[in-house]
Amino acid sequence: MADAPPTDPKATASSDPPAEGGEDAGPSKKALKKAEAKAKKEAEKARKAAERAKADAAKAASGPAEDLAKDNYGKHNHTIKVESEKVSLKNIGDDHVDKTVKVRAWIQNARMQGAKMAFVELREERNWAIQGVVAANPEGTPVSKQMVKWIGALPLESFVLVEAKVAKPLEPVKSCRVADYELHISKCYLISPGPTVLGMGMAAANRPVASFEDEDPDGDTAVDEAKAGVEAMAVDGPPSASMSTHLNNPAMHKRAPVQQAIADIRFAVCNLFREYLHGENFVEFQPPCLIGASSEGGANVFSMKYFEKDAFLAQSPQFYKQFEIAGGRKRVYCIGPVFRAENSNTPRHMTEV
Repeated sequence: MADAPPTDPKATASSDPPAEGGEDAGPSKKALKKAEAKAKKEAEKARKAAERAKADAAKAASGPAEDLAKDNYGKHNHTIKVESEKVSLKNIGDDHVDKTVKVRAWIQNARMQGAKMAFVELREERNWAIQGVVAANPEGTPVSKQMVKWIGALPLESFVLVEAKVAKPLEPVKSCRVADYELHISKCYLISPGPTVLGMGMAAANRPVASFEDEDPDGDTAVDEAKAGVEAMAVDGPPSASMSTHLNNPAMHKRAPVQQAIADIRFAVCNLFREYLHGENFVEFQPPCLIGASSEGGANVFSMKYFEKDAFLAQSPQFYKQFEIAGGRKRVYCIGPVFRAENSNTPRHMTEV
């Protein structure tokens, strides 16, 4: 039998088994589609990023966008003229709707509603307040986004001059006394800015005095309290302030509607006295409040130095009434303060009446 021919080592070497289906293994069609979609998405993101970068570069090169409403807001000066009809908030009615008016008022509250709209509460005397709306126009005039941002950032209690169109709100504004109307502001000028931090807010100024313990504190304490705006928070109500805080913030104290109402009642009573006495043929006169000697014997007086002499706060106008009668007047009266240095706790003895 003949010997078998020698085998080729290369031919007899084992090889890898064939892939399933008889073909080499590779990525599936689903994987290829997924990779292709991902590549397209990345390319699109890169394209948009390049476009944004190009737009930002062009914007930076051209500078900030022009403010077309720059003449309709800012600090007030003598060259600014607003020709619209001046109205008082308490007199606004249906005949003013859709008319342009001007108002001078304090900013009682302000809030931004996005970047293109702001709401401001404008207050005149007492508690007469109205809601103002300032909204940016797409074309940038008469109100721009810069103008909205500027108005929304004004400090509270700033005094402003505004020009606006009177309109009816969709529903009554509960936070303002003028509830059935609102102002669509087209111009706003700052006459007097409010402080960055109020020493006493309107809510506290409108409440009764919380404490009399620090009525006469040392000077440094009073100044620090005024700067910090210390307000004692009531447990079951809005904030209230101490007597020291009221005394160190007299402007805010006087702006409070409650304090103005007290003064109004006081002077209304005085006017009633005057009307009655004038009807009875009395004549009013004004006695001095600073005198050189006590006007009533045996009573305590407040003394003070008047240049080089001793002077006293008047205890009573009686002496000067007698002067008036001796001068030929038959019936006289006066309305004014008198001072008695009597440390008494009874209701009929007060140091100032």
